[in-house]
Amino acid sequence: MNNFKNSKKIYYKLFLIVLLFIVLLIDSLIIFSEVKNYNDKLRIVLVSLSEEDNTKILSDILKKNEDINVERGEKTLEEYGFSKTNNQLYSKLKTKIILIVIISIVFYLLIAYIILLTYKLEKNMLKEDINKLSELISNYRDNKFHTKNIKLENESLVFLKENLIALGSYLSLLTAKINEEKEETKVLVTDISHQLKTPVAALKNSLEILENVKLTKEEAKEFYSRAMAQVNGIDNLLKALLNISRMEKGLIDIKKEKSFILDTIVDAINIVYTKAESKNIAIEVNSENDVDKLEINHDKKWMRETFVNILDNAIKYSKENTIIEIKIIKMASFLRIEFIDEGVGIKKTEYNNIFKRFYRGENEVVKNNSGSGVGLYLCREIVSKHHGTISVKKNKLKDGSTFIVQIPYN
Repeated sequence: MNNFKNSKKIYYKLFLIVLLFIVLLIDSLIIFSEVKNYNDKLRIVLVSLSEEDNTKILSDILKKNEDINVERGEKTLEEYGFSKTNNQLYSKLKTKIILIVIISIVFYLLIAYIILLTYKLEKNMLKEDINKLSELISNYRDNKFHTKNIKLENESLVFLKENLIALGSYLSLLTAKINEEKEETKVLVTDISHQLKTPVAALKNSLEILENVKLTKEEAKEFYSRAMAQVNGIDNLLKALLNISRMEKGLIDIKKEKSFILDTIVDAINIVYTKAESKNIAIEVNSENDVDKLEINHDKKWMRETFVNILDNAIKYSKENTIIEIKIIKMASFLRIEFIDEGVGIKKTEYNNIFKRFYRGENEVVKNNSGSGVGLYLCREIVSKHHGTISVKKNKLKDGSTFIVQIPYN
């Protein structure tokens, strides 16, 4: 800003210097013209008083012949008693020159005053504009981002003002995001504490019994199994939290490659097959004829993780001797995969909540089963990274739910 002020000051100084030279040049030309006019009049006087050939002298004057002796004309006037002191021609010339000089000085001083006044006004307006922008920045420091309409007199600062307002909008969004993340962190810490509280308490209880109570081998084995189950639950929770953290921070790179989507679904079924078989739950796949040849850009590892989580929940909350159906439907621009179970079902009011982090549901069956409440949240994040969607609806034919995953072809 100091450079801006200095450049303005230099500009005005240069303007005044140039103006002074212009005034001096104009004065010189006018004075020169007046002196020339005076000399011409002396020549005419010389013609009138000279005994020489008047015709020749007048001809020389009209031809601007500089050989005519002006001093001789002045001497002739002096002979007749007209010296420079009482010579009206000379007095008028002198008066004109003085008047020209005075007018020039007054004109120059007036212009200089106007320029100086303009400079001071611009300087004051610039100072006011800078104070307005400084106040704006001070408000930003105090986290006050609601900027009122700021009017600036200096057009050169308007661009800076617009950039500062844009910066304020960005800082406002950034501050809101930071505050939101702080609240989410508080909720996250509370949720993790809640999720760890029950298994840690159960683990501690089992270990205390194993240490302090005399048990039979069968009883000791039972409490040992309970302890290991809690350890496995905590381990699964920590793994899920790690995956979520890495996913949200972009540390997990989704590497999409063109491969058969049916192979990914079959891999997921193979992972949960033993658990399904233990409850005599059949997993059926119904697809169109050409789906087995359909290649889609997707990360096989993480998409398989999504399918495993959905199937694992379906098995966990379904009764024995039921069926889980997987429908694969090829749409115009995306693939629709439906996982239809005959489980406990989900209330319509919970459809949006079940994909939130740590949400377990209100059903008693869900509450009585172990779980971290992060599986479906992770599914949503993975499908989102594939530019797809995941949703849930009621099973129309029987009790249970239908989870729908839609993935675009490209």
